[in-house]
Amino acid sequence: MGKLYDRTAWFYDLWATLTETKAQDRAIEVANIQDETTILDVAVGTGRLFNRIVERNPNGRNFGIDISKGMLAKAKSRLSKQPNSNYSLDIGSAFDITMENHSIDILFNNYMFDLISFDHMDLIIDEFSRVLKPCGKLVLVNMTKA
Repeated sequence: MGKLYDRTAWFYDLWATLTETKAQDRAIEVANIQDETTILDVAVGTGRLFNRIVERNPNGRNFGIDISKGMLAKAKSRLSKQPNSNYSLDIGSAFDITMENHSIDILFNNYMFDLISFDHMDLIIDEFSRVLKPCGKLVLVNMTKA
């Protein structure tokens, strides 16, 4: 799957701007990000949402992971213009998040579950639950039928 996104990273932002902006606006609203929180964006893609997260959490800790090197390269380019340096962008998988247990206040995940087989979803939800604090927020954005 990572290689597919490596090949599409160069044009992904155009498509995403047309199709994902409204849902990402709602995700930001629902998350109600308060500065000084610890946030993880799993499947960060080209960093469109992550950039907005970092802007709203300038004194917090912001982590983004993705399995695609191409997507991460685009995200790193986008975030290099960010005045805040309180973030990291790394290769990582939703199946094996390299974060400590109960260390994340808000976990974002956008459009990834649409690509995961139903049989594997519980493994990812368990991993999300492991890294989220007991009162943490999980913000999922998925495709829906209008």
